[in-house]
Amino acid sequence: SAYRSDVGALTEASVVGVEVNPRGARRDVWIGSFDKMRSEWDRTFGVIYSNAFDQTSTPERTAREWKRVLRPGGFLIFCFTNDEEPTLNDPVGGLCLNDVQALFNGRLVYYSDRGSRNGYSEAIIQI
Repeated sequence: SAYRSDVGALTEASVVGVEVNPRGARRDVWIGSFDKMRSEWDRTFGVIYSNAFDQTSTPERTAREWKRVLRPGGFLIFCFTNDEEPTLNDPVGGLCLNDVQALFNGRLVYYSDRGSRNGYSEAIIQI
């Protein structure tokens, strides 16, 4: 805990999480929606990692928001359930690599089709 970032005092080296559940509150976790983050976070982060994009109900808005808070040249590490049908808990389904590239419009650095231990597809995109 001594090495946790502080959401209220971000630096170049800060690592923070975004959590919608208030019970997840910690000093390195911002409580809110990942499709509407703090306005002062424009171009703040060098890396965004997510394996929860399928939980958004507004994929285009979420993609715009992530690009807004990512620094130019930053990386999106994106895990997604390739071509899975939507569910109640995961309303974004049917994504494939072409969809991800269209949403984020960056340079594909890495891609693995269902390569994670949990069967997620993984992409790294430089914005």
